Amino acid sequence: MSEPAALYPVSRQHLEAMTDGVGILQHAIGKLPDPAHGYCVDDVARALQVDLLHGRTLGWEAVEQSAWRAFRFLNDAFDVPGGGFRNFRSIDGSWIGGLGSDDSYGRAVLSLGDTIATAPDRELVDAAAALIDQALPAARGLTSPRAEASVVLGCAAIPDSALGGRPA
Repeated sequence: MSEPAALYPVSRQHLEAMTDGVGILQHAIGKLPDPAHGYCVDDVARALQVDLLHGRTLGWEAVEQSAWRAFRFLNDAFDVPGGGFRNFRSIDGSWIGGLGSDDSYGRAVLSLGDTIATAPDRELVDAAAALIDQALPAARGLTSPRAEASVVLGCAAIPDSALGGRPA
């Protein structure tokens, strides 16, 4: 049996090309970002998860700014009165429509759970824990099995120590 081929080194080139000061743009034309469609929580949450994975290989310093940008986007997307996350944001920074879908909510919670579980930045972990604490009550109203599964996975990722010994 032969050894598997080595993986290509991590490259953040396209990720960085798709990202501006607000977050990752949700569409591209070829390899160029298409600002006409703005941003969405789903993609920003995925970008945060990629930052966490890349941080393991490249070191936290290489992804810290990007991870914080993604977290700030999710924090801004959280709608306190509604308890969920707005999903779509235009290129000018304004939110489009009301609360997002169950799936965008689930994706946001999953990325926050992963942040709490794996980020080496205590301040980011604490901020993600505070946000997930505010967001979790809305999980009771989910009707999408995929969103429910994302919430369960996000909560399961959180170590008991991050919650001060109380269950997720």
